[in-house]
Amino acid sequence: ALLDGEPILGAWGAQGNADFEEPSLLWAARRGEWSTSLHDKAVMELDQPINWTVGPWPERFSNAPAGGLYLFRLPRGIEITATGVDFMSVVIKMSPEEKGQSGYCGNFNHVAEDDFEPAPFGSAPTQTISAWNRAIGDGLEPVPDSENLFMRSNATAAAAVAAMAPEAGRGAGGWG
Repeated sequence: ALLDGEPILGAWGAQGNADFEEPSLLWAARRGEWSTSLHDKAVMELDQPINWTVGPWPERFSNAPAGGLYLFRLPRGIEITATGVDFMSVVIKMSPEEKGQSGYCGNFNHVAEDDFEPAPFGSAPTQTISAWNRAIGDGLEPVPDSENLFMRSNATAAAAVAAMAPEAGRGAGGWG
């Protein structure tokens, strides 16, 4: 994992654990195995989108995945859980937005059919075709550079996040 082009969570101990914090912007952790005190159990209860070669959905995150488990907590209650076994699996958790939501992760109305359209036949192997679905709906335009946290320095991003956050001063562990 990189932040502003610099590696974070790259040096982990014998247990496969590492932590990183950039106050007001990011708290991140790498774990060698699932931690019930750290990770959101709802990730294990999600419907399985694809029949992967490593088994059912929970097995992608349980035990000790070869690629480790990554958890990223951002302001406003956004949490990203990721692991890589045969393909990367990512779960993005966020609170509902007051005016509704849209974008590449869908509109969060619990109707998958209005979030994505199937990938064209033959564009990907049959066993992974659903992972190649294309987003549809509002909010799919490019993010302006001035709002893109991936294109800013940490100081600028932190100031922008602080200005957008409904509660100032939330630190690591306070976002989940």
